[in-house]
Amino acid sequence: METYCHATEDLEKVETALMNIVPPSIRNKVKITRDVLRGHHGNPIIVLRVRITDKEDAMMTVQFLSSLMTELDRKRIDDTLALRLDKSKNLYIRVDKQYAYCGLIRVMEHDDVIKIKISLSLRSRKLEDVKEILKDIGLVE
Repeated sequence: METYCHATEDLEKVETALMNIVPPSIRNKVKITRDVLRGHHGNPIIVLRVRITDKEDAMMTVQFLSSLMTELDRKRIDDTLALRLDKSKNLYIRVDKQYAYCGLIRVMEHDDVIKIKISLSLRSRKLEDVKEILKDIGLVE
């Protein structure tokens, strides 16, 4: 997961939004990494990242993410699934940062988002098979 904190934003609130996507039971295991970049006008931009590599924690995070989504969000992912997958079957989802701060998930395509990359370990590369797996874990309708 990755998001940006611009100079006009409260770093603590952006960190909260990012951590709200992580299940409460594993938040103490998760570390946020920070990289400082400079914007076009020299303003600082902090890139915040969370990486979950433990398979059980990752699955729990995906299920938690799914539980926070509305039916409309799951449908949006379902309808745009082919665009959200790369050749390695990594799934990309962008969620609204403001909603995440409030503990809600809304799939969005604007710039003020938290980018989520879900690595799917699948033998099959067929879209129908991917969709079935995602349906089983509740990410699509």
